[in-house]
Amino acid sequence: MQTNGTSDQDPQQPTAWETGTISDALDRLDSLIGRISMNSREQALAILTGLDAASARMQERESLSSQKTLQVQFDALIARLQKEAGSFLRDLGGRSMLHELRAAHRPPAENHWWYLDDWLAQRRQVSFRHNLRNLGAIVLGMVLLSVIYQLFLAPDPDVLARMGHEDKASEALVSGDLETALSEVEQGLSYDLRDLDLLILKGVVLQASGKLEEAQTAFDQAALAAESRDVFLLSRGQTYIMVGNLDAALTDTQSVLTENPQSAPAHLLTGQIYELRQDYLRALEYYEKAGNLADAQNQPELTAVARTRMAYLSQIMSAPQWPTLTEAP
Repeated sequence: MQTNGTSDQDPQQPTAWETGTISDALDRLDSLIGRISMNSREQALAILTGLDAASARMQERESLSSQKTLQVQFDALIARLQKEAGSFLRDLGGRSMLHELRAAHRPPAENHWWYLDDWLAQRRQVSFRHNLRNLGAIVLGMVLLSVIYQLFLAPDPDVLARMGHEDKASEALVSGDLETALSEVEQGLSYDLRDLDLLILKGVVLQASGKLEEAQTAFDQAALAAESRDVFLLSRGQTYIMVGNLDAALTDTQSVLTENPQSAPAHLLTGQIYELRQDYLRALEYYEKAGNLADAQNQPELTAVARTRMAYLSQIMSAPQWPTLTEAP
């Protein structure tokens, strides 16, 4: 439906945002944001420039009685854009393209829609930290094992150095510093070229950098270094979980379960993926299956982890409101 003759304007043209009413411009933005994941790069850019223009026009009309209504509509558009931030960045051409466009347009800091890459990275870190707290018992157990390892098995300096590079690479990867992550991985691999975890980390870093052929080479090397394909896929799935790529992690665990339906670790890791997605009912199903399989296969550690997660999920599902993926105040 046409409104003040503006519906035929091309929203990719800068002048389109200056014609008609502010409400018309917000309606056109609403249409573009509603097509995220199907937009061209130019249409994705039009969303950013359109928000710039709408924000500027709203500030010029602060005295209008409709300001509050317009602000509510504007904030709703921002919320939808943030919800689809990952798909929006793909429409735009990735984080590197947003960096280039931001350098070219030089938007003010308050136009935070130009910094969706930073917002998304922070949100993923918040989500990751939140869920790590939920998995505190597991983390504590790993810390205790690490202390015992340090005290009684006395690893040599090379092993400690390699582990240090692996930890730094993981931290850099989670924070989105791919250059540092790759550098730390390469330094770690200088101690052991066939280290499974480092080769997988290298593949994930290269994949995130868009170097898909090099990533596949690293994954192929990791698969050869692993004692089995299941071990490779589950190790890679854990790394994907660490960086928040739950879809890729689920693909790996489902591949394991297709070939080995009795894999307790695969059921456990799949349960964790669904827990991170807050699909608690499905997570419970996989945890229960993991616990039963681990019990039958005499894997008491896995059984304990599965039962712990089931008890936790049962508790939060019975609460009045399930938790969200936001930082606690």
